Amino acid sequence: MGEELFAKHRGWFIKYVDGGNFLLFGPFADEDHADVVIVDTKDRKELDEILSQDVYHQLGYAEYKVREFKAIMSKIL
Repeated sequence: MGEELFAKHRGWFIKYVDGGNFLLFGPFADEDHADVVIVDTKDRKELDEILSQDVYHQLGYAEYKVREFKAIMSKIL
């Protein structure tokens, strides 16, 4: 994977952080090339649209496992 491709992937993340959809993300400490992303969207359709725009996903370099959860406690809520 080249630098140009990585720049597009990174730009996709920045777009959705700046837009308020990606609230938190970063790599797992115990697994290479795996991240967690906490996302805020109005529904699953919107999330699927966002994920489909990632060039890594389009080319088969990234696979997303989506899990929904309901936050009940947080210092940041």
